Amino acid sequence: MYNNITIYKVQTMVFVGLQVVNLS
Repeated sequence: MYNNITIYKVQTMVFVGLQVVNLS
């Protein structure tokens, strides 16, 4: 479970990061 949560958080951070780059 802990691994799944960590992967989910990382994927979310990467997704948000890409969105910010696209907006820039």
